[in-house]
Amino acid sequence: MIWLAIIAGVVFMVSFVVSRVYQGEDEEDKREVREVAKWIATISVGLVILFFVFSLFTIIPTGHVGVQVVFGKVQKKVLFEGLQMKNPLASIKKMTIQSQSYTMSKIVEEGEKSDRPDAISALTKDNLPVQLDITVIYRLVPSAAPEVYRILGTTEIYTEKVVRPSIRTAIRNAVAKFSASEVMSEKRREVEKSIEEELHKIIEDYFSKRNMEEGIFVERVLLRNVDPPERLKKAIQAKLEAEQEAEKMAFVLQKEKMEAKRKAVEAQGIANAQMIIARSLTTEYLQWYYIQTLRELVDSPNNSTIVLPFDQKLTPLLQVK
Repeated sequence: MIWLAIIAGVVFMVSFVVSRVYQGEDEEDKREVREVAKWIATISVGLVILFFVFSLFTIIPTGHVGVQVVFGKVQKKVLFEGLQMKNPLASIKKMTIQSQSYTMSKIVEEGEKSDRPDAISALTKDNLPVQLDITVIYRLVPSAAPEVYRILGTTEIYTEKVVRPSIRTAIRNAVAKFSASEVMSEKRREVEKSIEEELHKIIEDYFSKRNMEEGIFVERVLLRNVDPPERLKKAIQAKLEAEQEAEKMAFVLQKEKMEAKRKAVEAQGIANAQMIIARSLTTEYLQWYYIQTLRELVDSPNNSTIVLPFDQKLTPLLQVK
């Protein structure tokens, strides 16, 4: 501790001054030495008191808690953010309680293991291997910080000792409940939920075995990417192409049905029109129309001799010039 070193220095300086006092022969020298020793002692004591007062307090940053360690023993009291009073003999280990993320990805430099691909390979219910990129968001429970530090150590240490192995186990346990097609598509959110539940269970079990109610809280599991085996990729691609072709044919069939329906409506309209016209063509009307046509031909200046069949039932009133 700094203040212990200061005390030792003060004791050394006072001893040195006292020794000079007894060794001096001149009374004037002795008086001056005593005066200097008094000032040195006063300043030294003041510094010791100042450093002692400062050692009673510590500042915990925002989003952190402080764990007190006295002579290697972890204290149960948690120091929360802000100015806090502490044991002057204690060293403070600051631990973050902010949300943290741990990413495992097949892309180099994207995950926590930046020097190599780190995606998790797991077997589905139908024994097909899939690779998953995943991000887990978690945080340290503030009240559990002293015990977590005592059992595991700092944030970096408990992340590698507990969080990472738990993620790997949870993924494999959860994926084994689903088929490859379910993991790839329609039940992806259910897979995320299952991994999250498995992770909660594994971490809670780890701390309960150490007589702790809680330690690390998992906030969310994000399934970022699922990479199926090559043969499954081809099968999925073929299925998608077949579905697209089926949708195309269904569209064409629907279009043809609509066109046939349109033609049927058109034909029905023509038939109805012809039926109405046929009903209106009576014998009397046809005779009248015949006479009118003859009149127009006779009255036309461009007419010539026209030979027409004559119906005796008709009595045309023609003015032949």
